[in-house]
Formats: sequence, C-alpha cells, structure tokens
Amino acid sequence: MKFRSKKHDIDSEMADMLRFKRSHKLYKLSLLEMMKSVVKPYAYRPFFMVLGYFALTQFSGIYVVVMWAVVMLQLQEKA
Repeated sequence: MKFRSKKHDIDSEMADMLRFKRSHKLYKLSLLEMMKSVVKPYAYRPFFMVLGYFALTQFSGIYVVVMWAVVMLQLQEKA
C-alpha cells in the first residue's frame, strides 16, 4: 500500500529521519521515565481540561439533544 505518489523518494526521507534520531540521541522512554512525565504540568493540565470538558458536556444534557436532533428535525419537517 502506497500513501505517497510513486515519484516520492521514501528511502531518502527514511534515511533523514534515522539520521535525525541518531544525531539527537533519541531513545524509547523507560516505564519509570513515562510515569515521571505524567505528573508534569504539561501532561496533566491538558488531560484535566479535556476531562472537565467531557464531564460538562455529559452532565449538561447536550448529548440528548445531539442524539435526537435528526428525529426532531424530521418530525418538524412533517408537521
């Protein structure tokens, strides 16, 4: 399966990415390093913001309107 055109040079792009990885000493994080990064503000602030948004939409009843909007509009059209 090709995601790019046949003219695109994937090998050179892959070589560039591997070169970047080696030059910047990128490595896979250990479990301990991943757990330490979760408690940093740049990780937990967006999580709690999204969690708050989901809670607000769930408990405000907006999903009831969204779920029944098509049916309500169809009924309004027939009346």
